[in-house]
Amino acid sequence: MTPSRQFGRSRPRACRANRGTPFRYTVCRFQRWVIGLDIVATAQADLEERLTEGLPLVGAAPTDAQIAALARFLRLLDKWNKAFNLTAVRDPLEMVTRHVLDSVSAHSYLYGISILDVGTGAGLPGLPLALMDPQRQFSLLDSGGKKVRFVRHAVGEMAIGNVSVVHERVEDFAPADPF
Repeated sequence: MTPSRQFGRSRPRACRANRGTPFRYTVCRFQRWVIGLDIVATAQADLEERLTEGLPLVGAAPTDAQIAALARFLRLLDKWNKAFNLTAVRDPLEMVTRHVLDSVSAHSYLYGISILDVGTGAGLPGLPLALMDPQRQFSLLDSGGKKVRFVRHAVGEMAIGNVSVVHERVEDFAPADPF
């Protein structure tokens, strides 16, 4: 079996670096994967750097763990956004200012132990606020199924204990405890 048949292609893909080798498709895929890892590592460092610079400007004093959690949230949002169109912002670095910093800037206006985020969409501003303020309990309410699925996935993936996600219309929502 030729290498090109092995991957279900009639002709092997061309990869400039490996012309003439019998396994050029496999090597080419590996090179793309390694290049992709390098881009992800650079983007991760850029996200954390931008968060480290921006959060103090909106009045937050984040720990390294909070910065890492916010960067992880942005990576999840970027990944899901490609398939589900959760937000119009496509660039993760732009998501820092447009989503996370905007969300965290509302922190000084919150009072009470229980916070309700009505129409949370992709978890904004509720998830960044919950990550920055673990003493409060956040309820994120939305009627959109795909957005609630993402928020539940993010809460489970990141093990955020102070967030409950509610898939319901605000008119039908009857909480057990008042906010």
